[in-house]
Amino acid sequence: MSPQSKKIHFINKIITSGSEKQILNIAPKIKADHYSEILDALDSQEIKRFVEVLFKSDKLDQIITEIPDVILPDILDILSNETLTHVLTTSSEALASLILRKLPKDKRELIFDQLPMEYVKQFERFILYPTDSCGYIMSTDFFSADQDELAENVIKKLRGFAKSDRISYIFVLQESRLVGIVPLRVLFLA
Repeated sequence: MSPQSKKIHFINKIITSGSEKQILNIAPKIKADHYSEILDALDSQEIKRFVEVLFKSDKLDQIITEIPDVILPDILDILSNETLTHVLTTSSEALASLILRKLPKDKRELIFDQLPMEYVKQFERFILYPTDSCGYIMSTDFFSADQDELAENVIKKLRGFAKSDRISYIFVLQESRLVGIVPLRVLFLA
């Protein structure tokens, strides 16, 4: 048996008969090229146990980057909706984005049904825009006012809006159609 095979055999032995703590200790040491061999040697119940334990790790960011892209969707599909919901709502944006992009669409929709709307809105941005794009960092908060409103009333409404300190423009509407854009500084000088 080659040293590589011995290592895979040892890892599989821990996965099949070790405690969760032992699995969590060894998980960060598993390299990308070992995952396929490890998973091939496990039955479906052992794979499920291994994956559920992996996703409890506080080193999940590190572990998930070692899982090859070709098998990550299958691994994510094994996870329970509860585990995925917990991971998505407690992990970094980068990890949540990676998971959502690799999650099968039907499973992603089931997860979205279980999440509060604030998370769904945030996560939809992860799917729509690549992490290195402008769309990914754009704010969806905006403030609009009717074309016939007085500047004084618009300013009062704006103070009550306070959802975001990143609002720089007022979108002017007439019958729900955009008719103009007014920078905040112009509004306050009016």
